[in-house]
Amino acid sequence: MGDQNEEPTVAILMATYNGENYIADQLLSIGWQTYKNWHLYVSDDGSKDSTLAIVQAFSKLNPGKVTILSAREQHSGACGNFFRLIRSVPHSYNFYAFADQDDVWFDDKLETSIKFFLDDQEKECLVVCDCCVVDESLNIIKKSFIHNIKGLDPESAKLSDVIARNWLLGASMVLNKKLFELVSLANNSNKIVMHDFWITLVATALGTVHFVDEPLYCYRQHGENYVGSMSIRITTIPKKAYLAKKALNKKEVQAKYFLEIYGEYLTTDQQDLCSDFAFICQKNKVERVYSILHQKISMGDVLSQGGLIIYVGRRFY
Repeated sequence: MGDQNEEPTVAILMATYNGENYIADQLLSIGWQTYKNWHLYVSDDGSKDSTLAIVQAFSKLNPGKVTILSAREQHSGACGNFFRLIRSVPHSYNFYAFADQDDVWFDDKLETSIKFFLDDQEKECLVVCDCCVVDESLNIIKKSFIHNIKGLDPESAKLSDVIARNWLLGASMVLNKKLFELVSLANNSNKIVMHDFWITLVATALGTVHFVDEPLYCYRQHGENYVGSMSIRITTIPKKAYLAKKALNKKEVQAKYFLEIYGEYLTTDQQDLCSDFAFICQKNKVERVYSILHQKISMGDVLSQGGLIIYVGRRFY
């Protein structure tokens, strides 16, 4: 990576799509980082608004700091767009951060996150931070995202805690080179629920996770992404049940793909867990419920856990 006294390099990966309302705030917050040795990679998913023009203007203000990937021929969705970045960004950086187009970073986000990495970079390592949940106008809704979700501890989580639920946000993540290389082994984003879900699986099963227990950015809530920070209330029960049911089949496909890509690196217990979950729809009702309970597959809160057990106990298809 050059002279050892040089500041480690950071690649920032941002997937964009019709983000003209908020992306300028995010770009400015990246430009204001106290940690300066970063390079921003942007992949646009066919925006019909002025998103790309805003990114290009930011690039002109920061010469040599921004790479915009060639335009996509067809819309692929957030997961496909982020994995396009993962496959395209060179493996020559020390660290890799993910940015959503509508958030706002605190000016010390990169600097604080990078301090949490140990000097020994031989181990795959993920650093995640907390964030403030804010509305469209950046008014605070909740001071903490992580502490609003009961039963979640990123540093002590096991694979059974994360195989059925996606609870770490991509924008909170910084990966070291070893982990990024491992994540990039996946080449079929159609079998992956979301990039941050996949990174969480890989880091939890095969690496180390460090948690920065302080908010380092504003997670902006608007439109469909409001689901990401729903708290447990009676009014959210139908929504949670519906989302759990809809997502389960996708998570099964993802678990099967995870086993296919990383099976040789997993422990026997981890292999058994992935196999049980990946092929759960091929079991009878009793076997499905037994697998969930025996493998201690967790959905976090009581309502979601109960919904998972009830759903797998029903007849499939």
